[in-house]
Amino acid sequence: MQSVPDEAHTSRPDWQPLDARARAALGDAEPCYVRELQHIAQGEVLDELRLKFGTRWLMEAERKLYSRRYYHTGGAVTHVKAMLQLVEERLRTDPGNEGRQARRAELQARLDSMRRAAGEIDTELSHVRDQRERLGF
Repeated sequence: MQSVPDEAHTSRPDWQPLDARARAALGDAEPCYVRELQHIAQGEVLDELRLKFGTRWLMEAERKLYSRRYYHTGGAVTHVKAMLQLVEERLRTDPGNEGRQARRAELQARLDSMRRAAGEIDTELSHVRDQRERLGF
């Protein structure tokens, strides 16, 4: 699968406005994208409409990535931080409690994992934005 082609090549039957990385960002919306892409490939569609189609789906991929990013940087991470803070406060009063030490390690690992995931999502967002800019939006 290739990246977004130059405008001059959008009439090719194998034209794909989203590459594999951008399609992966669509998640559960990908089947709808594939159906619409097949419909466009079967008909005589102006390049302008193909570009609008590609831009719309790139914006959808970007929206889904923003939603996932919010989960990893906003709501869920705030909950994990609060839990970690609570465990650390209790450890100050009972530093020898092995169960709480294990829970702290588990929460810290979860927080680190969420931060890494947010970084990966930022990379995907950058990729999708680059593709959208190549379409002129």
